[in-house]
Amino acid sequence: MCLQVACRDFPHARYLCVKFPFATTPHEKHCEQCYCFVCDVAAPCATWRGHAMYGHCHASDQDKIWKTMRGAKKANPCKTY
Repeated sequence: MCLQVACRDFPHARYLCVKFPFATTPHEKHCEQCYCFVCDVAAPCATWRGHAMYGHCHASDQDKIWKTMRGAKKANPCKTY
């Protein structure tokens, strides 16, 4: 029996990645299971790197701006945030 770890073996937001811990690795790095918190698509999304701290790779549920952008993206999926 193989032990599976949710934040390693299943899709997860980048900030929850076990392979590339958010606090200690560059946010641009992502594993094959990471997805964009804002766009809700596999990483990297179209705005993954973006400008300075506004690339989606920096997104987490701990910051109101990212949660707002996530909500806006869900309401209008065709628009780029």
